Amino acid sequence: LERLGFRVKVYPSVTREPQDSTKVQGGKPDAADRAACSAYSSTDAETRADELMQAFRDPDVKAIICTIGGFTSHEILEYLDFDVIAMHPKVFCGFSDITTLHLALYAKSQLCSFYGPAAIVQLGEFPEPLSYTITSFLNAVQSMDPLGDVAPSTEWTDDKTANWFTRADITYQDKMKPNLGYTWLRSGTAEGPILGGCLPTLLQVRGTEYMPDLQDAILLIETPEGAQFDQGMALSDVNVALGWLRADGTFKKIRGLIVGRAFAYSEAQVEGFQRLIRHHTRGTSFPVLYGVDVGHTNPIATIPLGCLAELDAATNSFKILDPMEIPRILYLWMMCLNMKLTRPIETDISVLSKNGYDTPQDTPRVAYAIQMDEKLSPNVVVPCTPQGAYKRIDDDVVVGIATGFWTTSFFACFDHLVPNALMATLCPCVSLAQIASRLGMVPYKTALLFFTLLCSLELAVVALTTQQFISVAILGHNVSYHYYHAHRLEDARPAVNPMFVIVAVLTHATFAAALWVLRKRIRSQFQIPGSNANDCVSVTCCPCFSTAQMATHIKSYKPGSCTFGPVDTLPRYQ
Repeated sequence: LERLGFRVKVYPSVTREPQDSTKVQGGKPDAADRAACSAYSSTDAETRADELMQAFRDPDVKAIICTIGGFTSHEILEYLDFDVIAMHPKVFCGFSDITTLHLALYAKSQLCSFYGPAAIVQLGEFPEPLSYTITSFLNAVQSMDPLGDVAPSTEWTDDKTANWFTRADITYQDKMKPNLGYTWLRSGTAEGPILGGCLPTLLQVRGTEYMPDLQDAILLIETPEGAQFDQGMALSDVNVALGWLRADGTFKKIRGLIVGRAFAYSEAQVEGFQRLIRHHTRGTSFPVLYGVDVGHTNPIATIPLGCLAELDAATNSFKILDPMEIPRILYLWMMCLNMKLTRPIETDISVLSKNGYDTPQDTPRVAYAIQMDEKLSPNVVVPCTPQGAYKRIDDDVVVGIATGFWTTSFFACFDHLVPNALMATLCPCVSLAQIASRLGMVPYKTALLFFTLLCSLELAVVALTTQQFISVAILGHNVSYHYYHAHRLEDARPAVNPMFVIVAVLTHATFAAALWVLRKRIRSQFQIPGSNANDCVSVTCCPCFSTAQMATHIKSYKPGSCTFGPVDTLPRYQ
């Protein structure tokens, strides 16, 4: 990382051994208890949690990379201030046991984090990190655009010839083998937020307040090492884990399943693993993708948890549809979101050790603070803020943005006559373009052009159809018909051209579908209860009210001003 122009910052517990913790805490009243609790970690849970909170509070730290996985990251949960974390969202990356923290951060702080490389495991690969891992990580944390296709690597390894507990791996280069690509255990398509992580850790978090709702999600699971460092998770344990996901209804909730490439399995074990997946997901119809570069083999992709993902077996594709960002104006503490800077900035990535149980005794664990090198990238992109990261205060209203419910009811949505009521009724194309732009879906001008053309077409077709209906109503009357026919003004009874009716219905259906997409996006992003059926009825029957409610909720307009443009955004960072 330093060769890439990054800077290194070390937090104390990262390099501390358990015996050192006893000495540090010797003068404290609870020293004995805390020392005992840290026997399996680099230090006690409170100290580790405090260091993590320091990293979130530190304005110079833009991202946090965990040192490694382990077994004890759950110990720090009770000491974390999730409100503070929500107020200071930043990139958080790790895998394996860090699944606990990923799930907790999403459930408690709505922070979308990255399931990706750890400092020792992937970034410490000899002689250097694998290019697929580094490219995927940098694309995920630096790009303003959706990641798009998560393509499989060309080669991979689970080589454990060198025992990393003895530090033999620091001079051993893993042997690679060809990657045959993805395997679809069940075909189909699916779209939803991607959530999950390491399978046994995921099971441990179930039933706690730190477990997010997996309804309509795409579930990501991967298997860790088994009892020995060079063995995979026992298939008997996998059978139990998948059985519990079936028993607790998880497989009835989700829309799709992604399974990372299994670690240290023979071909026969892989086949057995796949049979277990098919067996425990029987009776469901969602697509199942196996063999993704996620988990305990190398290289690994960096997956933004909580972002919208798409599976399509017909095109053999796994895509990330959302950029890791939120609309700039929604959260005023986000000073650099989604902007290219004209000069290099400090982008600190601090690597914290959550535990030291599976870390070799004498292996130093390192924390990284990244500073972009001007020679490396003249236009540096600030790591985009994880989508949905915000603080819940005052009945879940965040800087005026409600989460978990609509700000106003459907028929009380005209908070401001000017411009909301006027725009939504008389100029819906502007209001809808402002909403789409505010959500970060498309640029304002693109949305305005689309909705202007759509609204113009609908108005024209409706006007022509209405004119024909009026003609039928007037000239179709017997008296009127005989009068006009007698004066040879009309030769036949008038009729409505069915083509106009069909075009009018199709145009309105297209318009309603566009509104439905916006409404669905808002409900998903702000976790508002509802259903697709309700959304469909509201946008079809009452598009003005639906538009006004959406605009009011995300504040896509400036009260008292009929501006034909997007809402003001934060100025460029200087």
